[in-house]
Amino acid sequence: VNKIKEDYLSGASPEVPDSYYLITDVDHFKEAIVANEQRCKEVNLQLMVSNPCFEVWLYYSKHTDRFEGFEMPNKNLSHAVKKFVNSSVKGGLNPKKCIFDIKQNIKNAELNYESDETGFPTLFSTNLFLMAKQILPFIKTGLNDMIQAMEEKRKWYKKDSS
Repeated sequence: VNKIKEDYLSGASPEVPDSYYLITDVDHFKEAIVANEQRCKEVNLQLMVSNPCFEVWLYYSKHTDRFEGFEMPNKNLSHAVKKFVNSSVKGGLNPKKCIFDIKQNIKNAELNYESDETGFPTLFSTNLFLMAKQILPFIKTGLNDMIQAMEEKRKWYKKDSS
């Protein structure tokens, strides 16, 4: 991570400082993540955690509830969450397409965010909304253009199939 930061710092602009993120899920590694949290702060690296897995972030792109209807398994929590998330939307949740719902994603993830006494995201929480809020202004125009183009394409296909 430090090598990558050094490479990017060589082209950094003081007017628009870069932000660095380390995105992780918990799975079975909470102790290791917590143990390295202070080191991340020392090197100005923002730790983004999705508990127990990245699919929590994907889920909130389409859902306002906190995993309603999810049955806690006896084991393999991460696997069960992934299966639940992918079955929550017809055709599953595509990580390549959830960017189009980023505003709703931010709202839902923030609404459902909880942390424990140490500040670590609790089960079914993710702090990825913090990163998304920071990058949204930089991608907003291009994203809006892509959404508009997709909508026009959808209308064209719908009109053509009528």
